[in-house]
Amino acid sequence: MRKRTQPDRIISEDDFACLVDAHQHRLHVYLAGLTGQPEQAFDLVQETFYDAWRAACKGKPPFVTGTAEADIRRWLYRVATNNALSLLRHHRLIHWEPLDDHVELLPDARTPFDDHLAESDILRAALARLSPQDAVCLLLRVVHGFSAREVSEMLRTSPENVNTRLARAKQRLRAAYEQRLPNRGEAPTFP
Repeated sequence: MRKRTQPDRIISEDDFACLVDAHQHRLHVYLAGLTGQPEQAFDLVQETFYDAWRAACKGKPPFVTGTAEADIRRWLYRVATNNALSLLRHHRLIHWEPLDDHVELLPDARTPFDDHLAESDILRAALARLSPQDAVCLLLRVVHGFSAREVSEMLRTSPENVNTRLARAKQRLRAAYEQRLPNRGEAPTFP
């Protein structure tokens, strides 16, 4: 005779709202870095939490009571990554443009903050030159602090493959960054 186990309890709506509050900003930062499009990243975050809500309503792990926070975080980043990579594969068919008008500063009105923004733009452009899979490994490992094992589980590959992609991504990012910064000094080091 089969032993009956008590089913896991589905997390409450309040718990899910706390989960969204806890993770939406970091997911947006990650997806904006990966896609290079902040508005598109908002859509991807919404899509990720929609997928999470559907899984939670069905009582699917990791959205049951008693699940470790790290398991939920890995699930969210894996789904967000898959959604983003799918979008990037189809990027040739649909090209998104930001709706914001770009206001140019007067040449003599530059501030240290403006220099920081220019540096960020150069880094963003260098990141955009990486393959999506290399960018994923770099962002998840370096920026968001996942281990090689965690990233390998998210991407369904080996930790060795993740480390190889990470090394390659750092090298390519450094080269792309240096190309964008001729005669401006030393390029930053990436851990």
